[in-house]
This record gives sequence, C-alpha cells and structure tokens, in this order.
Amino acid sequence: MNIALAATVSVMSLLGEMLDRDAITRFPEPSYRMKLFSSYDRASTLPGEPNWDANADFNQFLRIEENAGREERVLVDADGPGALVRFWFAGIGHDSAILRVYVDGAAEPAIEGAAGEIAGGEMLAGWPLSAGLSPDSPAPERGINLYLPIPFARHVKVTAEITMTPRERAMFYYNIETRLYARDTEVESFSKKVSPPPGRLSPRRTKNSRRAARSRRRKARALRWTANLSPANRARPFSNALERSDISGSRAYPRPNIRRSGGSSSGFSSARWN
Repeated sequence: MNIALAATVSVMSLLGEMLDRDAITRFPEPSYRMKLFSSYDRASTLPGEPNWDANADFNQFLRIEENAGREERVLVDADGPGALVRFWFAGIGHDSAILRVYVDGAAEPAIEGAAGEIAGGEMLAGWPLSAGLSPDSPAPERGINLYLPIPFARHVKVTAEITMTPRERAMFYYNIETRLYARDTEVESFSKKVSPPPGRLSPRRTKNSRRAARSRRRKARALRWTANLSPANRARPFSNALERSDISGSRAYPRPNIRRSGGSSSGFSSARWN
C-alpha cells in the first residue's frame, strides 16, 4: 500500500510520504497549502518602503502570553486541519528555550522540553529526523532542525519560554513550516499516546546506521581536506555526496540520505515520545 495516499493524515502517513520518492512526481493528495511562521523583522513590510531591508530577524513573535506565572512567546497559532512539518531554530540561547506544542486547544502541551532536545536532540526522534545544521559549528550557535511531522485536527499553538536573562541578550531565530489541509480532511492529531510500530524513530542506532555514520564522518573530513586545495588541484574524492553550505556559507558537508541499506529504511528500532 502506498502510505502517502492513506485516507487519514497521521504521523505514520506523513513519515511514509517522506520515504516515498515517487510522491514528488504527483500532486499531493490530500492537497494542502503551506504557511511559514518565522522570526522575520516585522518592520519589513513592502518593497520600496523605507524599512523593506530591515534585518532584525530574531526575537519576533506573534504575541506574549501569561501562563501559570510564566511568559510564553507564541511562535505558531493556526487552525487545522494541518501538520507542522519542519522546525528550525538558531541564535544565542535558542537551544535552552522551553518549547511547548499545544494541540487541539488542550491546556497541557503535547510536547514540552528544551528546544535543543526536541530539535537536534533525541527527545522525540534521532537522526535524521532531528539534527543540527552543521556538525562543524559550535553547539551554542548551531542551527537545529526537527523533521518529525506533528499533525493536528483542529488547532495548534507553539510557544517558547526564553530562559536567558535580558542581560544575557538572547537572540531567538525560528522558522516553522506548516501544512494546512482542506476543512474536510481527516487528520489524526499528534499526542503522547501515538506510538508508531517498532523500526521507525528511536535514537538507538543499528549496526548498519552506525556504519553509515562513520562513512559520513569520513566524507566530511575528506571535504574539509579538499577545501584547502587550490581550485585547479581540487578533486572530488567521492561522487555520490551532495553538498550544501551551513548557515554561514563557509563550509560544505554531505547531505544525509534518509534511505539506508539493510534493516529498516530509517535505521531506528522503536519510538519514543515525550
């Protein structure tokens, strides 16, 4: 069965879609539109306006709410049905901010924890669904990603509680990509009760995934070595590694391939949720 064409949108159907290489050749079913929530500078409005090039793209939020004596900065507030499909955070103090995801109007968050443990850590999923942007960047400054899909039937709200003091000058950058489906689309909301079958999401690595990790490290070292050669003498030591730059554009490294040889397609053995 083609998981990407499942009747109900769920964590598992969205994960199956990520592994379906033929999906990019078809129009998505069910159809959706994308909405991006980000920390872009709100002073930037229209081309040609004086502040169009405003670039303070951090610490920008929809609003600030008081909840149980704490300040929660709202990053996402969207009506469903839909799904959060990618989180990206960067800056100073971004990894220590407490992230909370409220699904379908619940008073208690379905996900709660430090942003660096949720995205880039192993609280919800391991590599490649949760990964830092560049292994060569210092951890406090490294961009972090989460690709684990979080579907919601009626509503979703994502908040961040900044733990740094004003004197420490936190700089919180974020992009959160959201799918919004048609009103009649059936969606199984993310919850702590969701438990995908074994072989999908646990950060416990198999022998094959450990071997693949060693291979990626070797390729990364080879890329760093060739970067020091002159352009005329620079030779690609391998041909199957795609390269991309980190957030500073100063380095390149192999892009991880989700599909792996042997074992399960993701290389993980079981699920673990917050």
